[in-house]
Amino acid sequence: MLLRFLCTLSGVLLTAGGALAQGCTGGLPWTFSSGSVADASQVNANFNYIVTCFATLGANTLTAAQTLPGNPTSSLQAATKQYVDSSGGSSVPRRQTATAGPMTTPGAANFLPATSTSLSITSVNISSMTPLAVAAANNVSSTSGAQVDVVGVSTSNLTWSGLTASTTNFLYVTVASSALTTASTTLAPIYQWAGAVSTTAGQFTFNIAEMRGYLGNGSTAPQISAVFVGEAATGASTVTSTIGYAYNGLYESAFTGTLPAANTAVNAIHNIGVPPRFLDWIIENTTAEFNYVIGDQLHAQALESNPSSLLGAPALSANRLTMSMIGTGAAPWSTLNKTAPAGSQSPLTAASWRYKFVAQRGW
Repeated sequence: MLLRFLCTLSGVLLTAGGALAQGCTGGLPWTFSSGSVADASQVNANFNYIVTCFATLGANTLTAAQTLPGNPTSSLQAATKQYVDSSGGSSVPRRQTATAGPMTTPGAANFLPATSTSLSITSVNISSMTPLAVAAANNVSSTSGAQVDVVGVSTSNLTWSGLTASTTNFLYVTVASSALTTASTTLAPIYQWAGAVSTTAGQFTFNIAEMRGYLGNGSTAPQISAVFVGEAATGASTVTSTIGYAYNGLYESAFTGTLPAANTAVNAIHNIGVPPRFLDWIIENTTAEFNYVIGDQLHAQALESNPSSLLGAPALSANRLTMSMIGTGAAPWSTLNKTAPAGSQSPLTAASWRYKFVAQRGW
């Protein structure tokens, strides 16, 4: 299988045409036939040929940091990644966000310690098994039109030093040659659909319509490949609390076992870092009633809060870190019977349902 892969990949490289073919000359140094025994040095030589093939493709050059001596398989992976990213073809799940990293069992980001004894914070839990990966958006390729995302990753813990005392510090990383460099600002990042960007020193502005970020320096605001990953609140000389932003701008809570009582607000911490464009409060049946069966789900817009006096869905609200739902009245939850004629109101039994929150950044 390995030999077949090498021969096939070599053929692809040499017959792809254009810039790709120009970076490869000759053929694989070793050719194997069915039943022959391959020496490790010969296989490694074939891998190194393929790596060199990628590394000579101009803008797609493999950097020294990405080439791992003595490990041609890892070098091939790095070369392939660099080619895909720098050519403008992106495979990131979502743009302008941390895409993966250490997480708790429920799925929350878990790479920042709760506190620090100094005005410096060092991440935790980042390793080769749980790397922190980010994708900084930079519009699209001017030649192919494909989206351009500068992808970076760290397999070791990162430190944000020199934090400002007695305020909230917004933590970000800049990306260059797949490496992450830490930085911070006391100015909350601005995410706007479009428009002029701020030139204020330390102010990051991201224009969603063009998928590009800018960082003010006091007089101008050059484009920058940066991703905000969290924040740290400080006291006079320590970090008092931290927040790691949700990966991919997505949040989904676990279920809570019964519907809330009347006139009771329930809350969730989504930590997306921006107000979500899409949010929902979902209930799920746990004991069949009104022709709903176990596992049936209803969304917030399907529910009515105290229809006898106030007909309407529960009130959902959100800010950049939290979200809330509240209903009203003595019998706050009602919906239509699943199979009865339209207009047949059915007051739900709180203990027969459970609920959860869902939020998405939306861009």
